Amino acid sequence: MKTEYTQPPVEVLNLIGTDPRTTKEFAYAHTVCDSYVNFKHYCALIYPARYEVTPEQKESAQKLYEGMKKQAVEQIGNKLMFVGMGMQYDARYEGDLCNHRIRTEIVNPEGRRFFIEVGTGRGDTMHFDFVIDRDQEKEYEEKRSYYYNKIKEDGGFFKHGKGSHLYDQHEKYQSQPYYWYKKDQWQSLNVQYNKKNLLKVVNDLFDCKFSEVEVDYYFLRCEDYVSTSPK
Repeated sequence: MKTEYTQPPVEVLNLIGTDPRTTKEFAYAHTVCDSYVNFKHYCALIYPARYEVTPEQKESAQKLYEGMKKQAVEQIGNKLMFVGMGMQYDARYEGDLCNHRIRTEIVNPEGRRFFIEVGTGRGDTMHFDFVIDRDQEKEYEEKRSYYYNKIKEDGGFFKHGKGSHLYDQHEKYQSQPYYWYKKDQWQSLNVQYNKKNLLKVVNDLFDCKFSEVEVDYYFLRCEDYVSTSPK
């Protein structure tokens, strides 16, 4: 079945640089090749249309997109900002987070770092995928590596089996308790997937003082921004 590509109409081209979705799609337009794997053009998929994009249009959109992204980051302030990782959808109720899976890195007022990922569960219930203590994760990885190297330097695991101090310490730090930070507070939490509840969960779990929460789908990745709580 042959895929049809169309020329983007003027009204779509005029959105580049102002509309985040259109600008991102043109900036990240993917390569289209012929049957001999020779480059033909780029494609911006804005459902249901597949627009044929020239290299010049893609390059221009990339520059405009970076400018829009820079401006978006500067305007965040100290909001609790989540990154949309799943599919967007229209709001079903007031405060709906409108993305099936969202995540963020957080620094609380004491300087401790955490990661949280939540999403849609059954019905409109919030589902918790990960609640990670990043500081404990770093500590465990460093100590696991330390004891592993000590064992390798002193005869390996044939010499240091179960019951050996080095082996037992290695096994202790091989575990991953940092993935289940305050698990008893969120494992069976039955709350609606909305901004108000998410804000309360984050403030309660991590001792934060955020007052606003937003979800970004077009500009941010977790490596671009850390949500730092006001003190």
